[in-house]
Amino acid sequence: MTVPELPGASGSSLTGRSAGDLSTRAPGQIKYTRRIEKVGFEYVPPELAKFLKRAEILVGTELIAGADEPVTKRRQNGTHYQLLSAWWASESRFVLFEARRELTSVGEGTFRPSGSWTASGTVHHFAAPATTDRSEWRYKGAGGSEATATKDRVVTDALDALPPAVAGPVIGGTTHAWLRWRKGWASETIVASRVIGNEVHVLRAQREGTSRGELKTSAWVAEVIDATSNNRVPFTAIMPSGISLAYRLLGR
Repeated sequence: MTVPELPGASGSSLTGRSAGDLSTRAPGQIKYTRRIEKVGFEYVPPELAKFLKRAEILVGTELIAGADEPVTKRRQNGTHYQLLSAWWASESRFVLFEARRELTSVGEGTFRPSGSWTASGTVHHFAAPATTDRSEWRYKGAGGSEATATKDRVVTDALDALPPAVAGPVIGGTTHAWLRWRKGWASETIVASRVIGNEVHVLRAQREGTSRGELKTSAWVAEVIDATSNNRVPFTAIMPSGISLAYRLLGR
């Protein structure tokens, strides 16, 4: 698993499934190794997100959301398509979906969109309006000898950077993490989600500082949603081609 990073005001992202168990060692630092331009739900094209809202699939105010970096896939018959996976939580629902669109090769490993986005997934309706439980904490050794002893330990799972009590409900789900910074400011964010039966667990943890180095001893602020779903509705939505007129080449 790799974690990308991008200098400047933009950021970086780690995407992948969390491990089955949290490390029993003291918390360490997430290693960022690859640069990208977008993070989290920013990977969902704005025109697709707007369409899903108009279709009343994404309903309410976004509380916590995440998405994988889109990838280009090749079928056995030689055709290609673009695929992304995403999730989105509001006070009334949790939406888990994949979206894909056809691609046409224009040579040298480069593609252009040749079809509309088709999104399919499941809407988990909450039995009661969801709220975020907020907590702020730092490790006992933050700023002291314990922090010094563990600050250089690299974790292979982003959830390993969080206490088990906070990360436990989303272990085995989908996890994303990213680091952003500019002069005088740095921020590290972890978002994760997991659905177990009719139970939905969503997490966002963030810490800020005046520099990347200061993040190692900064306090984490966590927001957690633990909700019960009383209705699961599958959906498929095809975005009309006229909505997006943009032409953009996509690298493999």
